[in-house]
Amino acid sequence: MFSFFTKFFNKKNESNENNLITTLKNDHKKLIDIYVKIDKAMEKNDFVQAKYEIKNFVNEYNKHILLEDTQLYIALEENFKNYKNN
Repeated sequence: MFSFFTKFFNKKNESNENNLITTLKNDHKKLIDIYVKIDKAMEKNDFVQAKYEIKNFVNEYNKHILLEDTQLYIALEENFKNYKNN
C-alpha cells in the first residue's frame, strides 16, 4: 500500500520515513487484530471483554491518527511540494 510513497521518501531521511511506514503498517495490523477480538467477544456475548477491546481499539486508533497527522502528512506535503499543479 505504501510502496508508492516510499519511492519519494527515499530521497532524504530514508530511515526515519521507512520506519514511519513500517510503524503505520504495523498499526494497521494491530487495529485489525483488535477488531477481530471485539468481534469474537461480541459473538460470545462477553461484553466485559468487548468493552476492554473497544477501549484498546480507540486508544490505538488515536495514537495511529496522531502519528499520521504529525508525521506522515507533513512528510507527504514536503515530498510532493514540487508536484503541485500550477
